Amino acid sequence: MKKRNISALSDSFHYLVRISLNSKVDLLLAVEFFLLAILYAIFMFSDKVPVLGLVVLGMLWMARLWMTGIEGIVATPMDLPIFGILALLPISLLASTDWSLSLPKVYGVILGISIFYAVVNAISTISRLELAIMGIILLSISVAFLGLIGTDWTTSKLFSLPWVYGHLPRLIPGVPRSISGGIQPNIVGGALTFFIPFLVSLLFYRLEFKPTKSKTNVRLVTILRTGYKPILFFSLALTSFVLLLTQSRGALAGVAVGLFVLALWHDRRFLWTIPLAALAFFVLAQVWGVGNLAELTSHLDVSGGITFPGRMEIWQRAIYMIQDFPFTGVGIGTFDPVAHVLYPFFLVGPDVQVPHAHNMILAVAVDLGIPGLVFYVALLSGFAFSAWRVYQAARPFRVLIVGMACGMLAHQIFGIMDAFMLGTKLGAVMWVFIGLSTALYIRRNQLAMEFTENDKEVEKAGKDYVLSSSAFERKSVKRQWLSRLGGFLLPFPYWALFSMLAISLVGDQPYISLAIALVGGGILGFICRKATESKNTYNQME
Repeated sequence: MKKRNISALSDSFHYLVRISLNSKVDLLLAVEFFLLAILYAIFMFSDKVPVLGLVVLGMLWMARLWMTGIEGIVATPMDLPIFGILALLPISLLASTDWSLSLPKVYGVILGISIFYAVVNAISTISRLELAIMGIILLSISVAFLGLIGTDWTTSKLFSLPWVYGHLPRLIPGVPRSISGGIQPNIVGGALTFFIPFLVSLLFYRLEFKPTKSKTNVRLVTILRTGYKPILFFSLALTSFVLLLTQSRGALAGVAVGLFVLALWHDRRFLWTIPLAALAFFVLAQVWGVGNLAELTSHLDVSGGITFPGRMEIWQRAIYMIQDFPFTGVGIGTFDPVAHVLYPFFLVGPDVQVPHAHNMILAVAVDLGIPGLVFYVALLSGFAFSAWRVYQAARPFRVLIVGMACGMLAHQIFGIMDAFMLGTKLGAVMWVFIGLSTALYIRRNQLAMEFTENDKEVEKAGKDYVLSSSAFERKSVKRQWLSRLGGFLLPFPYWALFSMLAISLVGDQPYISLAIALVGGGILGFICRKATESKNTYNQME
C-alpha cells in the first residue's frame, strides 16, 4: 500500500513538472518562430544572416533539449538527408570559386532546415495544425503580394497586358544578385506552384478551430471561424492572378498537372480531360501562328530570351560539370561563372547570365555533387512515402495530405524546365510543406484520434507530445541515445553505396549515373521512413 502511495505521488509530481514545463517549451517555440521570421526578413533583403542570430537560434534549441531531454527529439524520415546536405555544405564552400554567390545559398539552406524542424516540433495538436494551415494561407498571400510589388515582369511572353503591368507598383527595387533589380518571375511562379493545389484542396477540408478555456483563445477562434473561408478564397484568387502575371510556362504547367491529379483523386471521370487538353494545346499552337510542335518548343523561353535549344545547351554544360566534379559539385550557387569560364555557351551567348542549370535535379548535382543529389532525392521520396503512410493510416487528413502532395508534384513539374536552387529565398516554402507533412506523419495516430474525439486521453496527452512518452521513460538515457543514433545511421551505408555506384559510371555513362542516383535516392527515402517508423513513440499506438 505504501509503495502504491509513493508511486501515485511520483506520478503526480511528474505530471505537475510536465505541466509547468509545457508553457516554457511553448514559449521557446514561439520565440524560435519569431526569431526565424526576423532572420529570414533580414536574409531576404541583405543576402546575409547575422551570426548572433544563428547563435541565439542554437541556444534556443539547446534550451529546449535541456528542458525536454531525449524525449523532445522527434525522429523524422528527413533527418539523414537533411544532415547529409548540411554536412556537404562546407565541402561545397571549399569547392566554390565565389563565396559571395555561395554563402547566401548556405544561409538559405540553414534557415529552411530550421523552419522545417520548428514546424515539426510545433504541430502536436489539432488546434496547432489548424493554426499552421491558416499560417500557410497567410504565407501564400504574402508570397503573392511580394511578387506583385517586387517582380521584374515579363510583359509579352504568353500574352500582353500593358494596362495591368503598368499599374503594378515596384516597391522593392534592389533585390541582391538580381539580374534586373527585382524578383525573377519564374522564382515567384515556382513558389506559387506549392500553394494553388493546396488551397484548392482546402475547399474540401473541414477546419473547426476548437477553443480552449482561455477567453482570449475563444475570441481568436471566433475570428478564425468567421474569416477562414473569405481569406481562403481571397488567397486562391490572388495567388492564381499573380501566377498568370508571371507568365511562367513551367509554373503554369506544374499547377495544371497538380490540379489535374487533385481533380482525378476526387473523380476519375476527369481522365476524359486528357484528350481535350491535348486538342486545346494544338489549337492554341495554331492560333499563335507557331505552325507545328517542333517550332513551338523552339520558342520556349528560359530567361532573357533564351530558346529551347539554348536550354538544352545549358543542360549539356551541367552534365559536363557533373562529370568533372562528381564528388563535391562546382560549389553551391556558382553555376554561372563556372559555366562561362570552363564551359562557354555558343547558343546562349557569352554575355547572358545563367544562374543555374534550369533543371532541379541537374542544379542539385552541379551544386553539391552526386552524393548531394542522392540526399536531395531521398528528401523528396521521404516526403512521398510519409505522405502515403498518412493517407493510409489517417483518413481525416486525406484531403489535406493530397493537397500537399499535389502542390509538391506541381513544383517538381516546374523543376523539369526550371529550378529552385537549394537555398533560394522563396525556397523556404518547400521546407514548410515538408515540415507539415512530416508532422502529420509522426503524429498521425494521435492527431487522427483527437480529430475524431474518440480518445480523450490521447487528446490530453497531445497538448505536449515531447513530454508524454512513457515508452522512453522506461529506458535509460544512454539506451535512448543509442537507439536514436542507430536508427539515424542505419540508412547511411545505402547512401554511400548508391553514391559510389553512380560516381563510378558518371565519366562514361552520365545519364545512367544520374538514373542510379535518382533510383538510389528514392530507395534511401523509403529506408529512412522505415527506420524512423519504430523510433516514434506515437507510432507505437498502432
